[in-house]
Amino acid sequence: VQVKKGAMVGEMGFVLNRPHECTVTCHSAECEVEEIAAEDFASLLNDSPEIKKALLKLSRKRRFKHSVLHIMPLQDGAYWSDQNLRKAFDMVQSHKSGAISLQDLKTVLCNLNNDIDDDEILAIMNAVDINRDGMIDFEEFTRVMRNA
Repeated sequence: VQVKKGAMVGEMGFVLNRPHECTVTCHSAECEVEEIAAEDFASLLNDSPEIKKALLKLSRKRRFKHSVLHIMPLQDGAYWSDQNLRKAFDMVQSHKSGAISLQDLKTVLCNLNNDIDDDEILAIMNAVDINRDGMIDFEEFTRVMRNA
């Protein structure tokens, strides 16, 4: 797993109640890894509903991003250029309506996660759909792909 400075690894599985194992490998003497015990993290979330809500939203955005990367992986060193974003967006939206529908979202998420339920798909839509119109437009898609 390659992570950027400041990235959180493992919180997604904990917050979404989908535990998974991962290994972080440092390729630099400047790499810093801090660990928090699961009990301490659970306590933090229980004591701070705002933090829990924010992490849950971030985790759902990352789950969406991961699903998009599964259908359109970037080559090493590539980045989310406007062209790459448009290509990925067009791959996800099925009706070429200019927005990703709930059904499009379900299709892309189910390609990677067969066990995802409709409630979680709707929660991911709500996390990504900033203007609350029930669709993910290109601007919302771009924000998630570049920032989550």
